Amino acid sequence: MSNSDPKQVIVDWLIRPSVLISESKALGEGGWRGQIRQGGHDADPATIRFLKERSIPGRQIHSVVFESLMDGRRLKMQQIIQVIQNDNGGWHTRGGAGGGAEDGPIREHPWVNLAGGGWPDDFYMGGPVIDNGLDIAVVRLVTGNGLTIEDTVDDGFVLFLTNRKVELPIFSELYDRAGGLAARHEAVPELRYEPPSA
Repeated sequence: MSNSDPKQVIVDWLIRPSVLISESKALGEGGWRGQIRQGGHDADPATIRFLKERSIPGRQIHSVVFESLMDGRRLKMQQIIQVIQNDNGGWHTRGGAGGGAEDGPIREHPWVNLAGGGWPDDFYMGGPVIDNGLDIAVVRLVTGNGLTIEDTVDDGFVLFLTNRKVELPIFSELYDRAGGLAARHEAVPELRYEPPSA
């Protein structure tokens, strides 16, 4: 199998069987849940669509939607998948984040529902924008160490990728077409990352 095409590497990974390793659930009713799985996503190859991508030398992230046959059910899924280029020019997957693509959260104000990973040193993140009719055009992330990363909203979606160190907290700022700040919120409040002490 050739690994010279990053998108084909992602397809090959998505169609592999998925095995649940562990699961955590949010406190209280509803809320998010986290799963750790090995393998792929049991994706139906005919349903895989690439929506958006970002790249820097040696790294790419792709927003992908697909139908998964995981756990015997047909689920519409959305993933942010990172691929890394090795010294020989080949590509391999290194992490992904996402979840169901059916119904996102309902918010009273504009919001970006982000998933990602790789911090502090290989940061990537992305997700759908809930604009509540305010025509959000740009989303900016502002990190705890002062880094600002920006993306335009394309088909309701944003992606962020950097090779610079990213520290929590991370705040999302959503701007309308006129450049006005429409909303600001903590991007990933459920994360309580503590960097290792030196």
